[in-house]
Amino acid sequence: MGSEVCRVPKFHPPVSHYNRGMIQPIDFMESNFTPDEYRGFLKGQVIKYISRYRYKGSPIADLAKAQTYILWLLEFEENRSASEINKDKK
Repeated sequence: MGSEVCRVPKFHPPVSHYNRGMIQPIDFMESNFTPDEYRGFLKGQVIKYISRYRYKGSPIADLAKAQTYILWLLEFEENRSASEINKDKK
């Protein structure tokens, strides 16, 4: 098993309220947040969906959402340069 991450595009459902703005919130956050802020957002979404999946009408849907955020976090970390990662460890 390799270390390559399965790519998950940032999905924007064809629902009217998702298509109102010029930019999707996730794209805005990725472009404008600091790396720590964006990472924290993704981690928070994972925690949110994992912690409540058993108590909602569609547990599989919440697990899939958590998986999407995990994959985006993996992709984000993969794309960071070695110097940024090493800087975080200091």
